[in-house]
Amino acid sequence: MIFVDGSEPVGAVRLDFMGDGNGVVRTVAIVAERQRQGIGRAMMTAVETLAMAREVIRLEAHAAPDAVGFYYKIGWEMVDAHRPDPLMAKFLR
Repeated sequence: MIFVDGSEPVGAVRLDFMGDGNGVVRTVAIVAERQRQGIGRAMMTAVETLAMAREVIRLEAHAAPDAVGFYYKIGWEMVDAHRPDPLMAKFLR
C-alpha cells in the first residue's frame, strides 16, 4: 500500500497473506521528513484493517531495531529479540 498526502507519497507498507490466518508486514517506510507525525500509526491501522477483512488472525514483522518501541506502542509483542531485525507479532480480534 502506498500512502499519500494530497498528491505526495509519504509512506509505503507491504502485507503478505501467508494463509492459515497469518500475515507478514514487510517494507514499512515513511519519508524521513514526515516521520513522527502519526503516519506510521495510520499505516499500521490500515494494514490491520485490511488483514482482518482477509480473515488474518496473526501478523508478524521483522522490525528494525530502532522501530521496536513503535511496535510496542501499537500493541505488538516481541517473539524473538535475538535477531538483527527482531521478530514481533500481533494477534488481531
